Amino acid sequence: MPRRTPNPNRGGFTLVEVSMSVFTITVLFLGAISMTGQAKATRYRLKTQDNAQFLCSAMLTEITTLPYEDPDTPTASLGPDAGEVIGNQRNLFDDVDDFDGWVASPPSDVDGNAIAGAAGWERRVTVVWLDPSDLGQESSVETGIKRITVTVTRAGRFSTEVSAVRTNAR
Repeated sequence: MPRRTPNPNRGGFTLVEVSMSVFTITVLFLGAISMTGQAKATRYRLKTQDNAQFLCSAMLTEITTLPYEDPDTPTASLGPDAGEVIGNQRNLFDDVDDFDGWVASPPSDVDGNAIAGAAGWERRVTVVWLDPSDLGQESSVETGIKRITVTVTRAGRFSTEVSAVRTNAR
């Protein structure tokens, strides 16, 4: 029986070539998986930020449509007047400073009903008087200028904060 001898011209892959190909494909595959994960995380972060911005803007819009001071009995204090708070409802608030210290978790509409899809979120409002000569400085007395700040957090972490300034100018 004739003996077979290896043919040096014969085509095929060596073990080294196959190993390098498998290694290259594995690296490319892992890179693609990593990029997909990063894209999903970015999309989630942007959606969360959009939701937080919406919750802030909606609350700030609601507040800034109200008068600067109580139309019935102007007071020299911030926060809701007696009888204006019933549970988590804010439909009796009649001026911007009634919202000082207001917190809702989950965020609610004006009647105190939880906003759908907002579980795990918290909306907080602060109202302060500002020094007319330096709007970066807070004042402890009525100055005719109020800063309203709405802060929205999710799961106890900071998400976003929006502020507006209101004056008593007519």
